[in-house]
Amino acid sequence: MRKISGNYNKIIEAAKIVLFKENWKIQSELNPSVYERNAQGEDQSKDVLLMTEIKHHPKIIYSSYTHLNIFIHAIADGAEVEIRYEIFSPTLIKQFHGSRNDPLAKRFLDKIEEELESK
Repeated sequence: MRKISGNYNKIIEAAKIVLFKENWKIQSELNPSVYERNAQGEDQSKDVLLMTEIKHHPKIIYSSYTHLNIFIHAIADGAEVEIRYEIFSPTLIKQFHGSRNDPLAKRFLDKIEEELESK
């Protein structure tokens, strides 16, 4: 999670632009309170959850499938942006699941900030 300063609506737009540039298609945009409540009981009426479509990554022996959830929480001077990543890799013997990709999340958050600075 990273706090990003600036206009909240521009932060959302920057996240959408970065998703597009990185070839992630947005499957749905909704309020995250549909899936989970903020532990501090804060107002979530302006918050946005961007859920991407599943990406297929063919490999030689197996394939993997990934998707992103981008949580954008409104704060006084901008937003807190959290990226959740999930990977699923079925093989003939076992199915593997993963839920972290810190380099991808860091790169994505950096690109959102770069997009905001370029405007």
